[in-house]
Amino acid sequence: MSERLPERLGEVIRRDRPTSFRFERRTISAFEGDTVGSALAAAGVSVTARSFKYHRPRARGPPLIATSTDG
Repeated sequence: MSERLPERLGEVIRRDRPTSFRFERRTISAFEGDTVGSALAAAGVSVTARSFKYHRPRARGPPLIATSTDG
């Protein structure tokens, strides 16, 4: 299930160039230029870490650029 926003004129994400990566044993679909955070959000992942002391859910960290790879 994807929760992506509709395509907008001038966006940096290249929706014609899909890629994927693994996160916690799940394959997450993304696009070239997508951030890891936005790809995780689109895949429905809401918790990416928990606090050490109380095990409370933490917010997503700073975004990283998801790039396509050959192979």
